[in-house]
Amino acid sequence: MGAVTDALGQLLPFTTGPPAVFLALPVPAVGAAAWWTVVERRGAYSFRRGAAAGAVTALGTTLCWLVVYAFVWGPRLVATGSILIAVVLVVTVPTAALVMLPLLYVRRRWSAEPASASTAS
Repeated sequence: MGAVTDALGQLLPFTTGPPAVFLALPVPAVGAAAWWTVVERRGAYSFRRGAAAGAVTALGTTLCWLVVYAFVWGPRLVATGSILIAVVLVVTVPTAALVMLPLLYVRRRWSAEPASASTAS
């Protein structure tokens, strides 16, 4: 993604700013809220819900940064960079959905009652 964002950054009037790691700052908060809303609150630990939580995390994080960009550089720049936004969403939404699957697997295993405990009662 670095080459794509560098090329689009030269075409769009971006200023050079903080490193890309700062783009991930909203992820823990958005991810925790998405996980709680989609998976934990319903108590349904299906892989489909895990993938949905990942997709919601990616969409929510992108929305957070769109608001920040619109506030800092103006809504016009956000509209101008729509191709970059589309590229980011096409890459991050499926990736985030896949990343949540192993987390959901661990959550399912963690919530499963051991077989020996159910037979002892």
